[in-house]
Amino acid sequence: MTAIIDCDQHLYESRTMWSDHMEPSRRADALRIEDDELGYPWLMWRDQRIELADVHLPGDTASCGRLRQRRWQDLPPEYSYDETLPDD
Repeated sequence: MTAIIDCDQHLYESRTMWSDHMEPSRRADALRIEDDELGYPWLMWRDQRIELADVHLPGDTASCGRLRQRRWQDLPPEYSYDETLPDD
């Protein structure tokens, strides 16, 4: 098995990017993005939350901090992950 580590500090992937490109027999192990009860998108592996998924907004580096602060305060997100993804 080969380990792959993505460390480029952005996440612009669609919710099903991993399963769309994975062997059908291994799709149960694919990463995915799933919303929690407040509407925050989480990068998931099986039933484990790994990290909040975020679309980094160009010129607004503080947005990732605001996202986490709002989540810790149980406030809804300021924007939708899917609507913020770049079209390309």
